[in-house]
Amino acid sequence: MTNVLATYWLRDVGSVQQRETAICARLRNLGVTERLVGTRTVKRMGHLLDADGRRVGFRPIRPW
Repeated sequence: MTNVLATYWLRDVGSVQQRETAICARLRNLGVTERLVGTRTVKRMGHLLDADGRRVGFRPIRPW
């Protein structure tokens, strides 16, 4: 299997490997060959955008 993308919201970077280990244990043919980690995306969550991508409002959310 190639080109599988998984997106997780985790509390810390150390949780990334735990998630990878868990999914690879369930899917024996799956192996992690590359990893990309993005941080601090929570700052952008809850913003309401117009058709041009400009911020027009905000809706509070609880990610955890």
